Amino acid sequence: MDHDLSDHSEVDSAGHVTDGYRTRYDESPSGALSRLLSVLYRDTQPPMLYDAVDPEALDTLFGEQPTRTARTLSFRCDAYVITVERDGSIFAIPRPTESQFDAADVTHSSSSGGPSLSRRSCTNRSARRQPSPETPLSMQVIQAVADHKGIDPLELSTPLYYSLDPEALDSVFQDTTGHLTFEYDGYTVTVDSSGAIDLDQLR
Repeated sequence: MDHDLSDHSEVDSAGHVTDGYRTRYDESPSGALSRLLSVLYRDTQPPMLYDAVDPEALDTLFGEQPTRTARTLSFRCDAYVITVERDGSIFAIPRPTESQFDAADVTHSSSSGGPSLSRRSCTNRSARRQPSPETPLSMQVIQAVADHKGIDPLELSTPLYYSLDPEALDSVFQDTTGHLTFEYDGYTVTVDSSGAIDLDQLR
């Protein structure tokens, strides 16, 4: 997992790099990620980033914003699991063959310095809300936090757009499976691509 873009790795018969890669971004994570995909698929046609996530939404969530609170975005992109982190890191690890990727299956491993596939425990989660497909993710997050506080959404002290761009949240997931973690109004919020929401109170 400690490979940078300039390193050389083993390639399988399909032309995919078979071990983990990482890179960093400054202002445009989508640009850095597109370059990373071109390296990972150096012997074949790389997948289009916009088939998995909205590049503009990705840049809005993790670009240079003074109020950004997005922590981590993890998602499936063809043969890899991609993780974008607030500190400017991007990781790519091969996805297990014929293994279903669950939004809760990518966690950060402090020992390796990058993401790993393992199920996150929800035992310390203060609340979980099931998805409502007809409602935008941003509105679901607002309602979930209000419900947990036992107040009307209009009574929340902090507008969601103070934490992150609601439109970017609504559009970031395209044809992929993954999850986004960010901070909002005293909670760590984890939203997966199906619309399920976990809330964990900040201490």
